[in-house]
Amino acid sequence: SWLKSDEAMVLEVLWKSLRFREKGYFHSRLYKQKVWDGFKDFFNKNSGKFLTGLLPEVLKALEILNIEPTLVDDRNALKFKNESIDENFLPGITLYDYQVDLVNKVIKNHRGIIHAPTSSGKSNIMVSIMKNLPHNCPTLVLANKKSLVEQNYNNIIKYNFDNVGRLYDKYKDPNIITCATAQSIHKIQPLLPKFKALIVDEIHENGSKTSKDIYNKLSSCSVR
Repeated sequence: SWLKSDEAMVLEVLWKSLRFREKGYFHSRLYKQKVWDGFKDFFNKNSGKFLTGLLPEVLKALEILNIEPTLVDDRNALKFKNESIDENFLPGITLYDYQVDLVNKVIKNHRGIIHAPTSSGKSNIMVSIMKNLPHNCPTLVLANKKSLVEQNYNNIIKYNFDNVGRLYDKYKDPNIITCATAQSIHKIQPLLPKFKALIVDEIHENGSKTSKDIYNKLSSCSVR
């Protein structure tokens, strides 16, 4: 995203507010040589560019500065089927209260990181999110292990989703819903701008440059 403003002060304030010292920066050779100050910038004060996930922070800063922005979204953002769900949303299963709460937060915010421990039923959370997407919504379900791709694929198939494909190892079967490893995405590069929703399994293991390059190419993806 970009903030367009003729006020240099506004860009300066956001730049200073959205920059942080990297962990262990003082061990860096560049820092010791005084070539780098140890900061990572999340807002470009020259272009106004920032990661879309930081939009709430940018809007809050503008509110404090008494500036009311005009939002322009060229992605044709998705509208979820439901404004909220309850514990009976999935047939044959009673969802836990925290599962319901997490799914409803996704519906409200369209993006975020779900932080839940092992055996907390993240598969049911994933399926609940996907069942709230419009029918035949182009969706990429990404993982960094073949076993996770297969597990996600089977969970999705179990709930009778249409047009589900796999992309890893011997499988090259992309579809409306594609379960894939990050390592195999290069096989469907031209399709990436067509996806409208992204779900990443084990996001803490998918923060590499390769993964970030994939995220950046999902130009129409408003649900993440």
